[in-house]
Amino acid sequence: MNLTVLNTTGTALNPNHMGIAPGRFITVDGFASVDIENNTLISTSGIELNNYGGGPTSITPVKVLKNRAINIDGRYSDGASGFETGVNNYLAVQFVQITNSVKMPGADIGWNQVVNLPNQSRVEDNISHLQERRHRDQPDSDPR
Repeated sequence: MNLTVLNTTGTALNPNHMGIAPGRFITVDGFASVDIENNTLISTSGIELNNYGGGPTSITPVKVLKNRAINIDGRYSDGASGFETGVNNYLAVQFVQITNSVKMPGADIGWNQVVNLPNQSRVEDNISHLQERRHRDQPDSDPR
């Protein structure tokens, strides 16, 4: 799958179902390239990219550039228009997470703004490469 998302605003609402977190802006499982640029994410659980399936010679198959995120939120709903407040009552979420993408040759993740306000967000990491292995001569992102 090749996915491009440009100039879009995504707002997640409280699911109002106890123990459920707000949804992701994008979840992709199985991709060859992803281009996510100039978007606004409001109270979402971020971007999740799983299982890179493109070729090992693809040039920068992942671009996450110039996006604005306000309150990456993994807090569980309390089912009554609020959120649970317990120390373990959240889903581990990120602005961007890339998982199980061993052969992905690189990613350009840059010039993004992430603002997480106290008591309005719950983020584990802003950027996470989970189970990610690349060739040592290929950088994570453009060092602009």
